[in-house]
Amino acid sequence: MKMNQPAKANALDTNASGLIGLPLNRIDGPLKVTGQAPYAYEVMEGQDGQRAAYGFIVEATIAKGRIATIDASLAESAPGILMVMTHKNAPKQAPWGPLDAKDRFARSKPQLSSPEIRHYGEPMAFVVAESFEQARAAAHLIAVTYLADAGEYSLEKGKGKAVKP
Repeated sequence: MKMNQPAKANALDTNASGLIGLPLNRIDGPLKVTGQAPYAYEVMEGQDGQRAAYGFIVEATIAKGRIATIDASLAESAPGILMVMTHKNAPKQAPWGPLDAKDRFARSKPQLSSPEIRHYGEPMAFVVAESFEQARAAAHLIAVTYLADAGEYSLEKGKGKAVKP
């Protein structure tokens, strides 16, 4: 595609309504410019008055191995915590794949489905709370011990192999 010609006229160029560029008063304008307008997530919907919840992912700190023990009891009893999910209580999910899916984003990619650690930073727990700060603080209360395995760091060795998480 070459962009060496001016674009053809469009609806914005013609400004048929005459509104583009006019100084219009907005009912929410004063609230927005003074920082008092509520964000969409702050508006309660429905009859139950539920507000948004916040999550924080606890990541693996080893490159390969398995979780030997994970204790989330302190996190679960922390203020504002709604749920702590680990491989012990995560809902059953479809297995990874298929490898030959037309769209890689259509593949099933289960999370928190086993104690196996396949890479550094892999999610091990998910903390849900009434505020982000509560979720983050509780995430640091989760105690994990690992059984580490030797990592595989050779690109040449793995060249041409299909990798299945």
